[in-house]
Amino acid sequence: MTSRNTKQKKIIMDALRCADHPTATELYATVRAENPSISRGTVFRVLSQFAQSGEVLKLSFPDSPARFDARLCAHAHARCIYCGKVFDVFDEDLSPAFAKKSSGGFEIYSASLEFSGCCPDCKS
Repeated sequence: MTSRNTKQKKIIMDALRCADHPTATELYATVRAENPSISRGTVFRVLSQFAQSGEVLKLSFPDSPARFDARLCAHAHARCIYCGKVFDVFDEDLSPAFAKKSSGGFEIYSASLEFSGCCPDCKS
């Protein structure tokens, strides 16, 4: 790994940590505004590497481009069906579901939960 690649990965991760569930295209626009030398391909490739290595969550929703989340703690997501915005959901009632390690002999490695509905902005 070259030092430039390491710098690019850090720039991309820092931008993702400050973003709110961006698509790869949205994150590229954010990164490119501050670092015009970073290519679209680099941002997409690094996000893919981060997702494959488990450094970030890749969120896949029907009829929507994938979104990325740097928060790795156990939590659910809520997606507005009108504007597409994605929100983190932290709820103590959900904690037992994320803590399950097995069920009926099935070994559980990870869990995800998505709620869909209408966000406060679209509701008003």
